[in-house]
Amino acid sequence: MKIYSFEQIAKKNKQRTVVLVTVMSVLLTLAILMITFTVMSRRALQSAEETRDYYDRMHRIAYPNVQYNYSVFEPTSEFSGYYYLDRVKTIAGIKVPYEDINAPYGAWKRRSYISGRARTDATPYQTATYTLGSGYKSPMFYNTHYDYSQKDGFHMEKTQDIAFLSQMKGYAVEMAVTFDKPYTLEEIADKIPEQLMVNWYWIGTDSNLYDTAMFTPEEQIGFSLNPYLVRDGKDSTDKEKEDVWQMSYQDFTENLQLALDRDWLNHSLSTAKGEIYSQKKEVVTYLKANPDVKSARFSGVILTGRAEDFSDLEGKEWIFSSNIGESILIQPYHQLQD
Repeated sequence: MKIYSFEQIAKKNKQRTVVLVTVMSVLLTLAILMITFTVMSRRALQSAEETRDYYDRMHRIAYPNVQYNYSVFEPTSEFSGYYYLDRVKTIAGIKVPYEDINAPYGAWKRRSYISGRARTDATPYQTATYTLGSGYKSPMFYNTHYDYSQKDGFHMEKTQDIAFLSQMKGYAVEMAVTFDKPYTLEEIADKIPEQLMVNWYWIGTDSNLYDTAMFTPEEQIGFSLNPYLVRDGKDSTDKEKEDVWQMSYQDFTENLQLALDRDWLNHSLSTAKGEIYSQKKEVVTYLKANPDVKSARFSGVILTGRAEDFSDLEGKEWIFSSNIGESILIQPYHQLQD
């Protein structure tokens, strides 16, 4: 029987301890790495889903006449990437390009979709606005309560662009029409010629303190009729039209409330005298005053159609202003929507 000295026993115990500590350290490190990887991956996935949810819902309550063809995630690592939306506008049934969105998401970013907004901003001039990316002309809505004749402060000039359309024969045109006062959907339908399409409805404002024509597309609040409910090219009964209005407006108001709940509508304007515009307050006021689609009123619309089909609207007293957006020369291969 081999007898070990105390020193030998102590040495062997020390070696076992070192091995055990090393193994435990490696296992602990691997466990921490796995947990960190899992947590960060989940955070990145959550950020990606939040970014997609934000843009999907905002396109239901803002961005006049803007849709997206498709959207896709473009990962740059396990924990980050971009959410890409290929966007278009529809003018009398013709799809035309519009600014895309490439919004970052990631495990280390919070509300990363905000940084994607810059590509949709408009550069203000006196009578027109253009997107910063590709310079697409952006239609503007005007505040009927605002004094556009005042000399103090910068503001847009009120336009009547329908008068220009006699010089644009052969073009399909997008036009923002601001009414003299808010009207119901039924009243609007009675005013618009049948050959023109109403692509989008604008809620407007009751304030006289700011110029709405300077707002970016994301700051303009309104909605389109649900394209999956509209019977393109087919006659609809009054009941079917009412159902489309009801379901589209319900989707609009539900998404407006959700945007409020998630604090997405936080655009505001302030001067030395205090706040003059709060997007959140505007939306809260509108929802309270317009709970039902039949009585809900709108201050403007986006109209699209052939340039010559706008002639019946020229000089109408109920039109406060008209401002042209995008336009496209009609080609033989284009299929216009009547």
